[in-house]
Amino acid sequence: MPRVVDHRARRAEIVNAVIELIATEGAEALTVRKAAAAAGLSTGALAHYFADKDALLAAAFAEVVARSGFRIRTLPGDADPADLLYQALLAPLPLNDARRTESRVWLAFLDRALVREDATELLREVYAEWRRQVSGIIVRGQREGRFRADIDPEATAHTLTALVDGLTVHAVFDPARLDADVLRRLIDAQVRSLLAGPAR
Repeated sequence: MPRVVDHRARRAEIVNAVIELIATEGAEALTVRKAAAAAGLSTGALAHYFADKDALLAAAFAEVVARSGFRIRTLPGDADPADLLYQALLAPLPLNDARRTESRVWLAFLDRALVREDATELLREVYAEWRRQVSGIIVRGQREGRFRADIDPEATAHTLTALVDGLTVHAVFDPARLDADVLRRLIDAQVRSLLAGPAR
């Protein structure tokens, strides 16, 4: 009797193998052959799930986005808006080894998006959703009197997400200077600057 394959689990195994491969060898080293070997599959078996390197990289990027999005979605909805914004901005940052790995995948996909329109469009959608989430938290904070009324939520969300993007790049390249404690302090300072009344 043929063995039943859990295709969802197999796909996840391949994606996780690709993420680790990018983390250890860089995106330029990613090939279908290496991905298959890392996942313990033949190239033919892997081809049932992913057609080429671009598909592998896109799947790895989607997984990284899902992990960051999960951190944001699972934040308590009734939390103080300032705390919620702080945690939402921390969600994508490389605060530990696993998240530094995720950040390397993110940066690899950014590079790919420069030359492939489908990757560019996906990236636009991800950034738009991220800004929408941050803007929504700011709007709620203004409604509850936690954030200053003079803040433009959309413009501020754009600024904050761009800041997180920049911090991610710097932290990946210089983790000793921008460790988790420093990143938390920088994000906390940004959130405090938005507060109405005395800083918490």
